Amino acid sequence: QDSLSEGREHVLLTLGTPTNGTLGATVSHQLAILDDEPAARISFAQATSTSGEGSGTAAISLTLSAARTAEARVSFSQTGTATPGGVDVSTSPVSPIIFPAGATTATLNALIVPDSLDESNETFIVTLLAPSNGLLGTIAQHSLTITDDDLPPAVAFASSSSHLVESASGTMVAVTLSSASSFDVTVPVTASGTALPGTDYTWTPGGM
Repeated sequence: QDSLSEGREHVLLTLGTPTNGTLGATVSHQLAILDDEPAARISFAQATSTSGEGSGTAAISLTLSAARTAEARVSFSQTGTATPGGVDVSTSPVSPIIFPAGATTATLNALIVPDSLDESNETFIVTLLAPSNGLLGTIAQHSLTITDDDLPPAVAFASSSSHLVESASGTMVAVTLSSASSFDVTVPVTASGTALPGTDYTWTPGGM
């Protein structure tokens, strides 16, 4: 008797050469030993975790409820707002995750790809599927929140001054962002100085 979750085992009994007798038709007997331990269940250690975009790797832990004499495997799917495949995140190992024989823990590493884009926090959701040599446990889905660490871009005029001949029809004054953003960036603009609006120039006040 043991506490391992394992497959069916057997004992093969074979008759040898008898003394004062002869062998009959059936000389071997196979005794099957059926496992009476509960099936091992594969589960995440926790349902959620958080990691910064610049942290490099987030380790997501899995557990097997009982050691097995053979390896257990579980496939997984990837969803969420973070793009997998090396854009925002990739995984090591790729599906499936393997518990070697005798092991009760495994780790899925989420490799986070940093960028310079100011953006909302993203989620990377891993869902366990189709286990082999085990059943799905209570926590079959893990949601990793990847927190953005990029500062909002700076808004500035492209230059501090320019000039315009009075007879010209108009001009454009360039405004720049220090970096791209996933958000719409707006900025109010006001006008002042010795030139009078409506008399010396016209413009559309407001923002951009």
